[in-house]
Amino acid sequence: MKKLLGKLLIIPVFIVGLSLIEVVPSKTTFGFFAGMCVGNCATMYEVSDKAIKVDTTSFWDYKFKGQELEIIGQKIINQEDINGHFYKLKVPLIMIFEPRNVFGCPDCHDQGGYFFEFEILGIKRQFQIDKGKEPIYYQNITTDISNKIEAIYNKFIKKGG
Repeated sequence: MKKLLGKLLIIPVFIVGLSLIEVVPSKTTFGFFAGMCVGNCATMYEVSDKAIKVDTTSFWDYKFKGQELEIIGQKIINQEDINGHFYKLKVPLIMIFEPRNVFGCPDCHDQGGYFFEFEILGIKRQFQIDKGKEPIYYQNITTDISNKIEAIYNKFIKKGG
């Protein structure tokens, strides 16, 4: 009985461990989308080790399309920004194993939603997230996405900034 209890205890410890370990992916893509809108309905930011790219395809079911990319941050100058880590989101390791790819009901009531994609060791995961319905192990993901978008905007896009 004690052996069985010990083995059962390993599972929650393993899950908590995966939730606490954060990694920096080789590439992240994130943004905000809205399905029922006019004009730019989706702006996505792809951050890799070499560049920051913006895509304004205005299509909420997002797939990066190379011809619509505008490279805005080819050189990341500050030492802290080396390899784009400042502009990437750190990902809880458990997200690699997450069976869901939609949290809440993004854009069900025309309020829009957040898009997040990452790649680690060749494994690519894609998520659509409704604000207020974030995964329990990453409650600040929509806030973190908004903060990264603002940082990229202020550094590379904003005129005079």
